[in-house]
Amino acid sequence: MKKTLTTALVTAICIAFGTNALAVGGELSFKLINDTGKAITSIQIKHGDKWGNDVLKDGVLANGDSTKIITKDRSGCQFDIRVTYKGESKGWVIPKANLCDIASITLHIRDGKLTFNAQK
Repeated sequence: MKKTLTTALVTAICIAFGTNALAVGGELSFKLINDTGKAITSIQIKHGDKWGNDVLKDGVLANGDSTKIITKDRSGCQFDIRVTYKGESKGWVIPKANLCDIASITLHIRDGKLTFNAQK
């Protein structure tokens, strides 16, 4: 009962201050939705100078699919997100996404450029 009340209180505080509830527990998570018309073959997260490992467990995120991404990096809120599409090697970057405030990101390609909508 005490743990349930503590969890509920922490969640309420996070909602009130607009932060990701999982950030309090030392992890940041968000849902990535692919609405680009292309299959994503790699997703990497960077905070600082080095890109992390590919977080796609199934290898491909098809158009219309989504995946939950979790990072245990507790050193801040702003992360770069790099996605690579099937048949491409360079990748596209979403710079400085504030993962403390984002619950989901929907990716789109408009006029040949990667765009995204972030939802709290």
